[in-house]
Amino acid sequence: MLMQISASTIVINGQSFEYKAQGNVLMINEGTATTPYPYMLDGNQLYIEFPDGTELAFTRSTESAQPEGQLPMSMSKPSSGAGQGQQGSALSGKWLFQNQQGQLVLEFISANQLTFNGETTQYQLKEGVIQAMGEYGWIDYPYTLNQGTLTITFPDGTMLPFTRASSTATTQQSMNQQGMNQQGGGSTWQLRGALCNWSGSSGSESSYSSTRKLIFDGQGNYQFGREGSFSGDAGLAYSGDPNVEIGTYSVGENSVTLYNQAGQTYQFIIKIRENNGMITCIEYEGALYSNSLCE
Repeated sequence: MLMQISASTIVINGQSFEYKAQGNVLMINEGTATTPYPYMLDGNQLYIEFPDGTELAFTRSTESAQPEGQLPMSMSKPSSGAGQGQQGSALSGKWLFQNQQGQLVLEFISANQLTFNGETTQYQLKEGVIQAMGEYGWIDYPYTLNQGTLTITFPDGTMLPFTRASSTATTQQSMNQQGMNQQGGGSTWQLRGALCNWSGSSGSESSYSSTRKLIFDGQGNYQFGREGSFSGDAGLAYSGDPNVEIGTYSVGENSVTLYNQAGQTYQFIIKIRENNGMITCIEYEGALYSNSLCE
């Protein structure tokens, strides 16, 4: 989502409307009504709360303005250049991060595609930054490559060191995972793919929606993120939370337990388990996460 702000005008995705700032509230003129939007400015982060309680985070851009007539970067194909090719060749292959809670697998498949925990996405390289395509735009992951260690900084500030996986290590990893599942020590294969929780509201002049998404790789690793959208007289806007949470998970008989990198633990109740053993719906504190809500 692209937003530009001047002294009296806000431009969202090419649509402009007038506003006035009153304390910590933006009074936005939507054409037929003026609506209050509480906000908070924290450094280069601007947080705006919508009438239904949805909060979207905006990051101040330091890049030059987008030339008129061109698509924003989040809608165009990744650029390719000689520098990117040289950096890409140094990163190509499979990388592993492992601790006592499990492991994360990152693989650079080609010059513009990678997989992380079983999820495939586009990427492009800038100087010292891996830009991965999220649901609604690029997300920056600063990195360093030093003596065979790839250290990546995630949007929440977490720094994880990945080491290049040898073919022997990859084979052993697969054998260990299969053995654990066969022995009944792990049932993480029963939970794979995305489960979502959706909330929203709509009125005569505008509508809002918020989606929380959990992505499981079937091998004990997960990602968690938030997405939001708003539509009204001013146009259509999207926002993806850059603070993606990562961690590991385990599957029990009646519950799924998540362990994030900050050491927090969340226990979900299994609501639907298919005849083939696959879990398609879980619940946490009354909120349902289902694969059908991701569509």
